[in-house]
Formats: sequence, C-alpha cells, structure tokens
Amino acid sequence: MEKLTITVNVDKHYGGYLFYPECDNAKIFAELAKTKTLSYQALKHIKKLGYEIVAKDFSSALEGI
Repeated sequence: MEKLTITVNVDKHYGGYLFYPECDNAKIFAELAKTKTLSYQALKHIKKLGYEIVAKDFSSALEGI
C-alpha cells in the first residue's frame, strides 16, 4: 500500500509558521479549508487521516503534529 503524503512549504512570519501547500493533495486540503495556507490544526487533522506531512523548509515547525 502506498503511503499517503502531502508536501508543504513552511515560512515563518511574526513568530509563527505559515504552511503553504506544495503538492496537489495539500492544495485540495487548502481548498476544502477555503484558505491559501494550512493551519497547524488542519495539519493535525490531515495527519489523523493517515497522511505523512513533509516540510520543504523549517521541518522543525512540524514537531508535535
């Protein structure tokens, strides 16, 4: 079985992180959330669905998800 993954690009703004969708699946999740970025909370829910989240930059931002 193929592992489900999404890729996000992480950018730090004003002490917080913004998670920009990079792959098609991540973009679909952002469309469902009606946002341009995915929130930390949204990523936690996506992970509960069985997806592995891969960060292009600032991978430490995903600690705790």
